Amino acid sequence: LSLSLGFQQCYVDNNLYVFSQDYLLCLLILYVDDLLIPGFLVSKIDELCIDLKTTFGMIDIVLIHYF
Repeated sequence: LSLSLGFQQCYVDNNLYVFSQDYLLCLLILYVDDLLIPGFLVSKIDELCIDLKTTFGMIDIVLIHYF
């Protein structure tokens, strides 16, 4: 799924996926049963969240203010 959106799995940490395009960076971090999606490309984050919700039936995805 993430690879179809342009994310590449990190070879050092299998729970980290990276999207990088020009000066834009977006991460997808898996932690137990949670996902963190930090990044500056809001349109890519929104696209990923919609895809994840429809594919996996995920519930409420909210913004975090600190980590």
